[in-house]
Amino acid sequence: MYGVYAFSAFASSVAGILYTSRLANGIPTAGEGYELDAIAAAVVGGASLMGGEGTILGTVLGALIIATLRNGGDLLGINPFILQTSVGVLIVQNARFSQRFEIGPAGLPLENASQLRKGMT
Repeated sequence: MYGVYAFSAFASSVAGILYTSRLANGIPTAGEGYELDAIAAAVVGGASLMGGEGTILGTVLGALIIATLRNGGDLLGINPFILQTSVGVLIVQNARFSQRFEIGPAGLPLENASQLRKGMT
């Protein structure tokens, strides 16, 4: 388990070094706002906000969708605040869709995702 954290720290340090070398200086707030993109990529990729599991492929595809949305919005000159709001709306809609069509233990769709969790406690 600690290996995952060590790899995350190593990958973050490499990303920081590359980002600093690209900008030629250190900016402490350079990664501000990327948390929402990371959550959005996981949710769009199929991970549940209610707990559960997703796939690496789904997360990568979600990241590509979010990056395309951000890049396309920048190229079209859309206000960054509108883009941030659209990513938030995308997360909420995917969470609602995921909750509505969650699959139960018998392979049948649950009408309410909390039914399964109540039965497990």
